[in-house]
Amino acid sequence: MHRPLSLILCLSLAALAQDETEVLRYNFSPKTQLRQRQIQELEMTQSMAGRAATTKLDQTSTILWEALSANEDGTTTMRQTIEGIVADAESAMGKEHYDSGDPDSRPGPMTSTLAAMAGLVLGFHLSPTGQMSEFEGMDAFRDALKGNPVGDQMASQIETMISQGFPKLPEEGLAINDAWEQTSETPLPNIGTMELVTTYTYVGRVEAHGRTCYKLEISFDATIENAPGAMASAEVSMDLGEGSVLIDVENGYPIAGESSMDMTMKTTVDAGAGKQVINTRTVQSTRTEPVEEVD
Repeated sequence: MHRPLSLILCLSLAALAQDETEVLRYNFSPKTQLRQRQIQELEMTQSMAGRAATTKLDQTSTILWEALSANEDGTTTMRQTIEGIVADAESAMGKEHYDSGDPDSRPGPMTSTLAAMAGLVLGFHLSPTGQMSEFEGMDAFRDALKGNPVGDQMASQIETMISQGFPKLPEEGLAINDAWEQTSETPLPNIGTMELVTTYTYVGRVEAHGRTCYKLEISFDATIENAPGAMASAEVSMDLGEGSVLIDVENGYPIAGESSMDMTMKTTVDAGAGKQVINTRTVQSTRTEPVEEVD
């Protein structure tokens, strides 16, 4: 039986498409340094019993990544230093400006946790597929926030931020529109745990920041696991959760990224005489861009 030429052509193109995959790997050369600027804008509105309060926080962080050594197990020993933070905050309490590079600048109640982050040095091992191990340095951050009710939560958020900066990569090659998931957890004091599921989709190669990059598109979703017997319970809805990451093809490391999130959490507190409902809407955007790299 003879197959139509059009069918043969379609089958040939399909076979070719299956062979056109990219194997994505992180490949920091020892002694490589990459300095990035991360710009975050956050607006959080809490409402309860007909009253609402809004807090705004804009911050710019300068972050230095260093590849210290290649290890026998194939991992790279990495070091991250938060070199500086500039922040502006505004709420019903007033306005604050904090600059870690200004010796006369003093943090206020809204920027105190950011001040504890400035100068923070973290170490970890990174595998070619983005698996992280042997974290070091978080104890110093927790000590700096000892007594702060959100200290442990902030530490978990920093670890999550680092892991999102290095998406876990599949072992197999990726074709256009292949997708996979990465899950992280953040403790919620007196409530339970929030689980954030990040879905990555490989969309191909693009030209950006003067180089060829692999582009991953991102979508977010979140759920809350309420702890039995906790004094409060919560549920979360994600109205917007998207972004992208660019990985330098030649040098094998994330060079830039962006994300936007619009999330609402409804918290119900058992106050004894009755229940109180607090709605917290968080709108956040983050952009990361290269400042300087030295090989």
